[in-house]
Amino acid sequence: MTTPLPPEPDDTTPELDQLETRTRAAIDRHLRPARREAERRATTPTDITRRNQRVIQRLRQARAALTDTANQAVHDAVRIGVNDAQQEAPPPGEDDPRHGRGGFNPHVEDHTVHDLTSDMDLRQDVRFIITAQGTRIETGPPEPNIVQRVAQTAERLWNTITTRITDAFNRGRRWYAQLFAYELKWFTRADERVCPICRPLNGKVIASGRGFSSDTADWQGIGGQPPAHWRCRCYTQVIQTGPLGRALRRR
Repeated sequence: MTTPLPPEPDDTTPELDQLETRTRAAIDRHLRPARREAERRATTPTDITRRNQRVIQRLRQARAALTDTANQAVHDAVRIGVNDAQQEAPPPGEDDPRHGRGGFNPHVEDHTVHDLTSDMDLRQDVRFIITAQGTRIETGPPEPNIVQRVAQTAERLWNTITTRITDAFNRGRRWYAQLFAYELKWFTRADERVCPICRPLNGKVIASGRGFSSDTADWQGIGGQPPAHWRCRCYTQVIQTGPLGRALRRR
């Protein structure tokens, strides 16, 4: 059973924002050759067709680098989620049975990051977007201005990858919370862009082993956790349970 709490200000980590900024810049950098080709002047139908074919080639050549960027971003997002969760909800003390014998360091290993993101087929995501955009260019009428198509490709890649970043970030936080049976609290960005799907979820608290309940969410990735839909900006906060957690929440 979820417990509604009053909304609180957005305090998402600056590290996540920096990761998103770096990833957006990398996408733009990888697509720069295609953009430069698209900006070349072409006047006759033959020149336009040839120029557009070169744009398609540049888009395909960027596919591997874009996939690497996407994979690195989601892996980094998991680690940021774990590190941030550890700061806001430290591990239990040594007298707590959840602490474990000999202490416990909740460092997320590479194999754990891989396991948490193994179902994210980013290679297929990138391939689909590049192929779809190339097909639109190739089968459509010769467009005198192809720059907009390249910009559209960048935007679609960004929409997909940023959703995966949000998903991975929250997966890391959930993984950490489950280590100690901590709770998770849903946060929206608390601005005018919050959608009707996420607004009712803001402030709800659940056990980390359960999922949030909503009849309208799409539940991208892990069911019952942010993101609730494409381009969802929501995230969870890890909350300590037990006497220490209750004492901290009364402050």
